[in-house]
Amino acid sequence: MSWSLTPYVKPNKSKPVVDYIDTLKDKEQAKVDHVFNLIRKNGTRTGMPYIRHLDDGIWEIRIAHSSNIFRVTLFHFEGNELILLHGFTKKTQKTPPKEIKRAKAYREDFKKRKDEIYGLLQKESE
Repeated sequence: MSWSLTPYVKPNKSKPVVDYIDTLKDKEQAKVDHVFNLIRKNGTRTGMPYIRHLDDGIWEIRIAHSSNIFRVTLFHFEGNELILLHGFTKKTQKTPPKEIKRAKAYREDFKKRKDEIYGLLQKESE
């Protein structure tokens, strides 16, 4: 089964995960793309070291490149769809609680605005 990775879109139409990935260098983006492709093939079953459950249905994709550790939060929505919420560079051993809280807030907003978000994404792909 193939998994879909869909970016969350904020009310101001920005996409936190896309904005974060755009800040990375080309080689770092290539590593992110590689890990995303693994997730597309196996979803959350990809397992460690690439993906792990954090809390209450929030997962994180883990991307190590050189001495940097990149993270992308997500949740499983429906069927084979994973919603990518936001990214950050991890600087501590444990995922900061504020990042999990932000992911939960984005998830709740996505659920409330899913039709609007899908409409925006559809328009972009035309």
